[in-house]
Amino acid sequence: MVDLERHSVVDVLEGRSVESTKAWLQERPTIEIVSRDRCGLYAQAAREGTPQAWQVTDRFHLVQNLREAIKEQMSVYGHANVRPILSEDAIASARSQQRRARLAHRQSRQEIFDTPQALRQQGLTYSEIARRTGYERRSIANWLTSNAHRDRNRVSLNSTSPLYFEAFLAECWKNGNRVGRHLIYDICRRTIV
Repeated sequence: MVDLERHSVVDVLEGRSVESTKAWLQERPTIEIVSRDRCGLYAQAAREGTPQAWQVTDRFHLVQNLREAIKEQMSVYGHANVRPILSEDAIASARSQQRRARLAHRQSRQEIFDTPQALRQQGLTYSEIARRTGYERRSIANWLTSNAHRDRNRVSLNSTSPLYFEAFLAECWKNGNRVGRHLIYDICRRTIV
């Protein structure tokens, strides 16, 4: 067991059993995040030993998953499979559907923002608006003191997300770099630098 925040080994368990791992985790109820490999035993142990903790994939296994996904799309000789995963029409359709979903979400957030404004104009207090709408009083106060609805800041992609490499891989593919091991090498080099 390793503490990834402190980069130190915490303990070495006797075996790879669900019971020993679960028991070890149950002795430490303050664990909030469990970073693990793809072993189903550890997933089960984490679910049962620390049900409150989030389970995440560590960086090594994330890159390994990406590598396998790329490898799956490549033949033994490094050429593209005959059939891509999605056609260009399917990709365009998915993107337009995603845009429509974002717009609908933005409009619903605007409606949520407008409701307290209307109730405030009727002369209701922040507390009464909070009771009627079910939102926290502090949220109501923030919404009423700002003149316009603020869109949420988009989370920037980081190098642990496969989407981070989407444009890079598309460019490599378009330029003819279709050898899986070269693509993985380039991705690893980009994350280290």
